[in-house]
Amino acid sequence: MVTIRHVGEEVIITPGGVSFMRGQWDKYDLIPSAYKLYMLISDHHHWHGKHLRYEYPERMPTDQEMVLAATRNDPQTLMRIEAQVAAYRDQLEKQIRDASHYEGLNEREREALISNLRYMFDYRLQRQTNEQVFYYMINRLVDQIHSKEIDHIEVPPTRNFMSVLEAIKDGLVGRKVSGRVSIEATDHSGRPVLRLNTYGEPPKGELGE
Repeated sequence: MVTIRHVGEEVIITPGGVSFMRGQWDKYDLIPSAYKLYMLISDHHHWHGKHLRYEYPERMPTDQEMVLAATRNDPQTLMRIEAQVAAYRDQLEKQIRDASHYEGLNEREREALISNLRYMFDYRLQRQTNEQVFYYMINRLVDQIHSKEIDHIEVPPTRNFMSVLEAIKDGLVGRKVSGRVSIEATDHSGRPVLRLNTYGEPPKGELGE
């Protein structure tokens, strides 16, 4: 069963303890914004021609809603995520086994390292699960934008939405579906927004109502 939950930043594990890499965010933080974009695309009430504008209230979706949206509740997709997480579990288990043979560490340091690796095992496994669900959510968004040839999407100017737009942009560019993909900071009705330009020419000024 694929489940997501918040954990935190990427960890650095040493015999001396555990530290966190600032800026290496947990993908769980981004999944709600990606989910909201998916709902935006699904709801044609928020379309203005080929332009989409985020106008939803800030309701936090449930973890189950986000997993179902990312995977289409497709058994094959769920199995792929489970297989990828299982492979990562094998890597973590191997890392623990290998730690007992690390050269340059005395017995106490090796025991401390193994203890720290075990302590953060579930944490790291959950981060990997969150990353996989985010990856599939972005792929689904790219599919939707591509198939519906959406020209522009406007969202609030937040770090999370910016990160999601950047991932979508990379997905569109990687598929070579459009040579016009860009992200710009602009405004709509006097309020700042981030705008993803995809298939259409970057507009001048505000998008039409």
